[in-house]
Amino acid sequence: MTFRINYASGGPFVRLTVTAAPTLTPTVQLQSANGSIATGQSVALSATVNGSSGAATGTVLFRDTSGNVISGCAAKPLVAGVATCNTTFSTVGTYTLLADYSGDVNYRAETSSTITQNVVAPTVPSEPGWTTFGVSAPEGIGILTFTAVAPVSDGGSPIISYTLRCVRIDTSAVISLTQTSTSFTLSPLALAVEYRCSLLATNAIGDGPFGQPFTARVFASLNVDNSTAAVYDAETDGVMILRYMLGVRGDAISAGVIGATATRDAAQIAAYLDNIKSQLDIDGDGFVNAATDGLLIMRHMRGVATVTSAYILHAFNPAGSRNNEDDITTYLSQMMP
Repeated sequence: MTFRINYASGGPFVRLTVTAAPTLTPTVQLQSANGSIATGQSVALSATVNGSSGAATGTVLFRDTSGNVISGCAAKPLVAGVATCNTTFSTVGTYTLLADYSGDVNYRAETSSTITQNVVAPTVPSEPGWTTFGVSAPEGIGILTFTAVAPVSDGGSPIISYTLRCVRIDTSAVISLTQTSTSFTLSPLALAVEYRCSLLATNAIGDGPFGQPFTARVFASLNVDNSTAAVYDAETDGVMILRYMLGVRGDAISAGVIGATATRDAAQIAAYLDNIKSQLDIDGDGFVNAATDGLLIMRHMRGVATVTSAYILHAFNPAGSRNNEDDITTYLSQMMP
């Protein structure tokens, strides 16, 4: 409503506009994205203003019960009825927080109920996880690939590195890798032996605990010429393995028997077999012997029925660690999947 007011007879009129005071009382709800944080750790605060006559406008001020404005959280505008701010706390303690809504033409100013924000000292991260791991030996050298998952809690301090640690079960030898990335390629791993692997995360405070361990074992392929067809072939791979066991080297190792789709030449085949030589001890007696190990490989490649004694007849050392059909077949199957 507008009034014309004359303060003195014959003097000018002054227009005075009077608007109605807001009559609606909104509700203001304050929330923290994380009720317990570490000093220096960012947290998002949000205030939602709800009313009965459409979306509220105006601003929100975030403060504690002593009236201190939260750093970076003064006069934050409402967007679709919500005001947000990100802040940090530098001192350990328990803070009681409020949100003050400024009001607008429809809604009165209003203050939220209190919430509690707990602030603690930073600590080490929780244990990380992992999604996938894989093993391979493309050139006869064991490789572990691994993808880590960030820990649920970084301890209030950003993760600066991850450490993947693998312990060789038979010798307790350790191979490890520390890096900032969550994608790992760990090498060299010995072939056909078991490793127990686990992962930890590190922040500025220190190392967190190791996560759930997993077991990895790398087997090389007996596709020694790396053919793309007839992958495991007694007449090519099998013959070259036997020649290698008998000391043949140079072009003679593959002469007349290399696969038509081979991707390794004679020198590369010999180098590959050098790398996987220990894995060619099929019966596990500590020796690589054409008359035993080589014969077992040839029989397996030719599909000799494993249900008959012909598979291992006169072709293994009973003193070896693999001295029965099941163990030998299982072992060879992992090199010829």
